[in-house]
Amino acid sequence: RLVNWPLLADVLSHTRLGDTKEVSFQSLNMGFRILDQKVYLDDLQMASKFGDVSMSGYSTFAGAVDYRVSVKLTREESDKLKGKGGNVAALFSDKDGRMVLDLLIKGQPPKPSISWDTQMAQARLKGKVQEEVDKAKAEAEAKVKAEADKLKQKADEEAARL
Repeated sequence: RLVNWPLLADVLSHTRLGDTKEVSFQSLNMGFRILDQKVYLDDLQMASKFGDVSMSGYSTFAGAVDYRVSVKLTREESDKLKGKGGNVAALFSDKDGRMVLDLLIKGQPPKPSISWDTQMAQARLKGKVQEEVDKAKAEAEAKVKAEADKLKQKADEEAARL
C-alpha cells in the first residue's frame, strides 16, 4: 500500500481517478540505478486497484522529477471514464476495452507539472488507425476473393455445359 505520497495524490486528481492519498497494489517491481546525482527508475511496474501502471524516468538529489507514466486502467475504471468522456474515450482504449492514460510528470515537488503525454497518445492512435486500416483491407480482400471464386465457379459451370 502506498500512503501519503503527494505526487500520487496529484496524479489521481489530474486523471480524475480519485481523491485519495492511498493506493493498494497487488505487485510492485522496479529496477533503479543512481548516476550523476539522479535516481533513475528504469521500469517500475505496479498492478493496482486502478490498473496496471508503468513508470520510467528519474528524480534528482535536489528533488526535481522527470517521469513518463502509463496507466492501463481496469475495465471497471475504464467504463467510468468512458461514461464521462463519451466517444472520445474510446479512442484511448485498447482491444480489451481498457483505457490507457499516458502522462508526463516534470518539475519540482511539491507541485510538479502533470500533463498528458501527447506524443505517446499520438503513437497509440496511429497504431490503432493502422490496425483499423489493415482490418478493413483484409475484409475487402476476402470479399474480392470470395466474389472472384464465385465468378470462377460460375464460369467453370458454364464452360462444362458447352
